[in-house]
Amino acid sequence: MTIFTLWICRITDCAAAALVSAILLGFGGLSAQENQEAAGPLNLEERIISAVKIRYQGAKTVDESRLRDYMSVRAGQKYNPEILDKDAASLYESGLVDDVSFLGDPVGDKQILLIVEVATRGQIVEVGFSGNTVFSDRKLAAEATVKAGVVSDAVILEARRKIEEQYTGYGYPDVLVSHQLKETDRPGQYQLVFVIEEGGKSEVRKILFEGNTAFSRAELRRKMETKQKGLLSFLSKSGRIDTEKLQLDLLKLEDFYRNKGYRMVRIDSVRREPATRGRVDLVIPVYEGPRYKVGKVAFGKMTVFTSEELTPALSVAEGQDYSGMRVNDDVRMIRSYYGSRGFADARVTPEMRDVSPGVVSITYKVAEGTLYRVGKVNIQGNTITKDKVIRREIPMRPGEYYSSVDEETTKSRLQNLRYFKQVQVTGSRSNQVGYRDVNVLVSEAKTGQVSFGAGFSSVDSIVGYLLLEQTNFDIANPKNFFRGGGQRFSTRLQLGNERRDLRLSLVEPWFMGRKLSLGGEVFYRDLLFLSDEYDQSNAGGAVFVRRPMGEKGYLKAEYRIEQVGIDVEPVPAGSEFLAEDGDYLRSAVSVNYVYDSRDSNMVPRRGHRLNLGATLAGGFLGGDV
Repeated sequence: MTIFTLWICRITDCAAAALVSAILLGFGGLSAQENQEAAGPLNLEERIISAVKIRYQGAKTVDESRLRDYMSVRAGQKYNPEILDKDAASLYESGLVDDVSFLGDPVGDKQILLIVEVATRGQIVEVGFSGNTVFSDRKLAAEATVKAGVVSDAVILEARRKIEEQYTGYGYPDVLVSHQLKETDRPGQYQLVFVIEEGGKSEVRKILFEGNTAFSRAELRRKMETKQKGLLSFLSKSGRIDTEKLQLDLLKLEDFYRNKGYRMVRIDSVRREPATRGRVDLVIPVYEGPRYKVGKVAFGKMTVFTSEELTPALSVAEGQDYSGMRVNDDVRMIRSYYGSRGFADARVTPEMRDVSPGVVSITYKVAEGTLYRVGKVNIQGNTITKDKVIRREIPMRPGEYYSSVDEETTKSRLQNLRYFKQVQVTGSRSNQVGYRDVNVLVSEAKTGQVSFGAGFSSVDSIVGYLLLEQTNFDIANPKNFFRGGGQRFSTRLQLGNERRDLRLSLVEPWFMGRKLSLGGEVFYRDLLFLSDEYDQSNAGGAVFVRRPMGEKGYLKAEYRIEQVGIDVEPVPAGSEFLAEDGDYLRSAVSVNYVYDSRDSNMVPRRGHRLNLGATLAGGFLGGDV
């Protein structure tokens, strides 16, 4: 029998070298080797996998079927080293194996038996704790949530993190948690022991500063996330010391000083001074240095832009207090200007020089880099949404100049669709010289919604509603549960003692592949609360088109037709309401211009929305109203 060992780690380094070694066993070994040399090396990628066999090294602690769940290779497939590479990665990531290798045994001239040799991880049969005096084993076990069985390193590290959080939450910021695996009498079974060094209890009594003259203690404390312990600490959780959070607070304090002109400030340490009953005072030394103003602001050598073109956009100006935040804003602005011209890898370095006491000059040095064009636009992660729905939101087209501004525009547009939990837009070097590929990675979010409820209002008394909504609808794709086409569909039903509403709507935001929205709705409403003298019903439909006007505005035209029914209740003879009893047809067209400069339609922080419109009903449009 001839065994071919195919180590997966080598396949990725040299996929062409599929045959790593051959061990000849049994009778006729020499002649078999001579025949193989005469025929040349075996081409394994031409062979069909006859079967996939799993072989264990050491104790069998994981069931074979569970391992196969992490493998895509199957009998009947062609041998493919890339599939084996992915399967090996999947098995390692599962945390079920410590080692995996693939071996092949040729079967005839066209097939190969694939042997997956695994060393599975040991089983955890008991979880223990060592060094803990503050919390009981039972309490820590509830926090760690590690169950018996095969446990991955990631699960163990997460358990250690939860134990540390439990201690820091009760005022033990110096806690250290490690773990040990202790063998038991049975092979392949271990005891997991968490080793805890609790440290001393340290809650913050006061936060003090040394060397601060420009700003008061209270003002500096407000810039910190770490807070002093107070009367409501059991609710606000103030007084706790988180080492990482405390280091970030020191950086925030330095940024605060630099933005106020103190560019040489240094705040890089904190002392803990014992107070009483497990509490400490945090003492933060501050070296403020002199306060700086901005002198001359200039640019280094540039060929794409002139100083006159960039200077009006600067936020730093001569005579202002120095601000690190404004300098960073200017760096981003200059990179944005260059990115809009295709120089995606332009680098900007602000060089500062003291020209006199308390005065600093700033020179923005620009390494312009290379002019790039857009290569391929790669989209990944869209398991539901169609490629074309994403591509139509990307302003970057192959062959055009690469713009880093368009990268941000792409990300913003895709986030505003609300189809995805996460959106990443990056550039990478293309195979073509002078080109950069655009890489869009998305993570699908739930876009369908079913909600219902009941309540009470002064108008309807008891009212109930049902809402069905799909913001990523595809009317032509029932196989994917009508999802992924970028359309918007909703149905709303509302029932109450004084109201009955039904509304169905559908919107296609890219009609005929153009940036032109086409939508419509049908509706029925019974309004029984308008008056004690009459009831009103509305039934009809509407259709609209919407076209963008510039980057932030759009024009919308709508035609609406509805039957309005007036049902007059019994009233005294001669009442004016009797003349209104009956059905009326209303036919109307409206035009609206909307300007929307909000930075987000989900959680806007700046900008505004303006809506101007006019409506015409009756006349040449027909109808009674």
